[in-house]
Amino acid sequence: MYHTKRIDEEFAFDEPDLEKFVLRKVSSLCQDGQEVGKVLQVAYNHQYTSSDYELQAEFYPQPLPADNFFAAGLVHRQHAYEPLQADGSLEGIVLSKGSTGVIYPKKKNCLFLRPAWFAVVLGILAEHAEQRETFAGYRASGHSWCGFLGYYYQPPGPDQEKRKFLEKGKETDSISTVVQAKIGKESAGKEVYEYWNSEKVSVTKPLGETGIEATLWRDDLRFKRGEESFHLWRHQIPALQKLVQLYIEEKA
Repeated sequence: MYHTKRIDEEFAFDEPDLEKFVLRKVSSLCQDGQEVGKVLQVAYNHQYTSSDYELQAEFYPQPLPADNFFAAGLVHRQHAYEPLQADGSLEGIVLSKGSTGVIYPKKKNCLFLRPAWFAVVLGILAEHAEQRETFAGYRASGHSWCGFLGYYYQPPGPDQEKRKFLEKGKETDSISTVVQAKIGKESAGKEVYEYWNSEKVSVTKPLGETGIEATLWRDDLRFKRGEESFHLWRHQIPALQKLVQLYIEEKA
């Protein structure tokens, strides 16, 4: 018999990259009185912030036969309405978060990570940190009531203040896009690069045998595995790294 136990504890982080966030221990998940999982959240430490800033992690330290807690309504995931179609047992971390700004049709806004995949995922986070300044950034601007207005453009390089707004019209119409694919040395598959006006804006690469495809931009990163799609903004990337480390420490 499964049930949840509320915890509602909150802790500050010591890491500089997470100084604006708090760790919430939300609940423990139990079967016949024994804890078989827990729910944690990394949330922006501001009372007026929406749930879009929350990154939720379900820790499952031991194999479970299926996504029982979600199917039984004991765990809520934003914009993910069906249980995970996990191959084999449910052991590891299930990540979910609020609205990504774009909800992809037929894509679950969550990601399941097995412990065997942690090293690969941490590796791609480190690669993003090392390479992010080699990307140009284009952030679309607009609203549902006025449509697309233009792009905030960030050239490659370390200067974070050097930004320009490209207004809709001649400036955005002149942007040329090119997609190139090549064989990756370590990814055992094709890496797809996207260039805007001859500047690299993204790279998409398969992560070995995990079945996960990662897309890296200057300020964000997306993981996709089958119907699971999980998009992280720049400030959430160290939060994901911390959650994986917490799981490893608790299992040790």
